[in-house]
Amino acid sequence: MIENKDISIGEGEWIKWRQIDATITKPYNIDPFLKGSATLWENLETECVAACCGIDAFALWPADITKACKDLDKAVLKDSFVQVINQLQQIEDKIVVSRKLNNLFDKQVFIHLIKHLMGCL
Repeated sequence: MIENKDISIGEGEWIKWRQIDATITKPYNIDPFLKGSATLWENLETECVAACCGIDAFALWPADITKACKDLDKAVLKDSFVQVINQLQQIEDKIVVSRKLNNLFDKQVFIHLIKHLMGCL
């Protein structure tokens, strides 16, 4: 089993982590889905580097997200995130992986994260 801790998204706010077992099924690669938001992810990678810390390398509090997208087109980002959610909902796999973010996710946890990002734009 792969375990991780909840994802911090604000003072006392967390996205509840779900334990996953990637040995049961091959995780679905979502990196192609993230191309439209690549710059935002790069701007959020401030706590460490994804290669080291996975999702924990990203600053995901609302103020961090606002700062990270200040020079980006928020409408384009929102559209990109809507597409990501739609694509995720169409796949049957329950475990997804991003090599860019260096993390395995329960699909619903990642959808929750994307919705959080959208809400902060």
